[in-house]
This record gives sequence, structure tokens and C-alpha cells, in this order.
Amino acid sequence: MEKHILLLILLILVQVSISVTSSNETDQEALLAFQNLITSPSHFLANNWTKNTSFCSWFGVTCSSKSQKVGSLVLPNLQLQGEISPSLSNLSFLRELNLGNNLLHGHIPNGLGHLPRLLVIDIQNNQLQGSIPTSLFQHQRVRFIRLAFNKLGGELWKGPCLSGNRINGDIPKEIGNLNQLAKEDLPNLKELLLEHNQLVGEIPPYITNASKLEILGLEVNFFSGTIPTNLGNLRELRELFLFGNQLTNEPREHELRFLNSLVDCIIPKSLETLIYLKDINVSFNDLEGGIPRGGVFANSTPQSF
Repeated sequence: MEKHILLLILLILVQVSISVTSSNETDQEALLAFQNLITSPSHFLANNWTKNTSFCSWFGVTCSSKSQKVGSLVLPNLQLQGEISPSLSNLSFLRELNLGNNLLHGHIPNGLGHLPRLLVIDIQNNQLQGSIPTSLFQHQRVRFIRLAFNKLGGELWKGPCLSGNRINGDIPKEIGNLNQLAKEDLPNLKELLLEHNQLVGEIPPYITNASKLEILGLEVNFFSGTIPTNLGNLRELRELFLFGNQLTNEPREHELRFLNSLVDCIIPKSLETLIYLKDINVSFNDLEGGIPRGGVFANSTPQSF
């Protein structure tokens, strides 16, 4: 009986070992596929990333101590050239991807938005083109998305940091299940930065579904229409930047019920309730009238805006 138990335990251990080995090989293959599309100064990456050593000891790679799976890939400021391999979407334990401030071109692989543990993606200041994968904005755990200063285009939803790109078109409601965004989709979203792009259309009122927003930057775009009155629902908002657009005081048809809060005011009176608001800039628009007199605006002057 004891022999049977020992054999069973041995069999289980062998199966676990095979499974871990196979899983680790997947991570190694994914990293090598990425490295094959990348050129680095003096080929240091090719010289460091070799099969002779564990991939957990490779430059820029950090593994989980328990699973020995890739938890972070951090290679910023290295003048890396080439494309981002879709193979990175096979790194199922990846929590942080930082390839910022390099010379990468091509597209953002769609599979990156499907990494179940991803918290940080930073690929700003490269030469990336094409559209931004919708999957990135349907992710339930991601906290920081930094795609600034690329050459990205096409339609998109909205991300915590997309500034400095060449993005055209409206922010479509249907992308990213925006009507159901709310708390369950982006519970940790703190910053929404879309400044210095070419976004057009109205500022969507459902932007306030991300109820924990602290910083909202939509400046220097081509937004038109009025400032959504329900921005006052963003109770934790500290900074609001809307300057350099084409915003007016003319209410949209579906906002007629909010007329009382819009009359003779540059910005909606509902923003008086934002107790944490420290910075607001709505200059260089087509706004006319006064400013709210209550709440955080009690001591404000026209010059403040």
C-alpha cells in the first residue's frame, strides 16, 4: 500500500515538473522571438539573452520567485530598434511592460491587451504607428497605459496616457464597452490624458463612468460642443485641462435639461461640488459668460481660467 502511495506522489511530482518546464519554455521562446525582431546598440541584448543562462537572469527581465515566470520586462532608454513581437502576449504572468523611450516602430500587438495580469504598459516616445488595440481599454486590471509621443492613429476609446500622438476621429461609444465601463472595468483609473492629439467631436458624458479619475487632460484637440455637466460627478478630480479646443456654451439637444446649470457660465455649475479640484484650464475655446460663484470657485477670477 505504501509503495503505491509513493509511486502516486512520484508520478504527480514528475507531471508538475514537466508542466513547469513546458511553461518556462514558453516564456523563453516568447522572449527570444521578441529579441529576434530587435536591434540594440553593440548587439548587447543578443549577447546577453542566450540559452546558456536562465531567462530570469537576462537583462531587463524579472521573474516571479514562486512560478519562475516572467513578471516584468523593463527595457527603456536603450535605443532599441525594430518591432514589438506579438510573442509577448504569451507571457501570461507579465505585470509590467516598459519599452519607453526607444526607436521602436510598427504596430502595438493586439494580444498585449489580453495579458491577464498586466498592470503597466509603457511604450511612450517611440515611432509606433497604426491604431491602438481596443483590448487595452477592455482590461480590468491595467492601471497605467502610457502611449504618448508616437505616431498612432485611427479611432480609439480613451486611455490614461495617449498624449502627443497623431490620433484622428471621434471617441466612439461602442469601443471598449463604454456604456458598462464604470467601476468593474477600470476600478483604478486615476489619470486620463489625451492631450495634444487631433481628437474631434463632443466630450462624451460617459467619461465620468471612470469615477476615480483625479486628472483629466483633453487639451489641444478639436473637441466641440459643451463641457459635460456630469463632470461634477467626478468627486476625486483634482486637475481638469480642456484648453485649446472648440468648446462652446451652446447645449447639445440631449443636454437641454441641464440649461439651468449652463446659463451665463463658462463652465457648468455642477463643478462647484468638486472639493479636491486645484487646477482647471478652459482657455482658448469659444466659451462666453461668467464663472460659477460657489464651492471651489468662490474665490476665483476670470484670469484664473
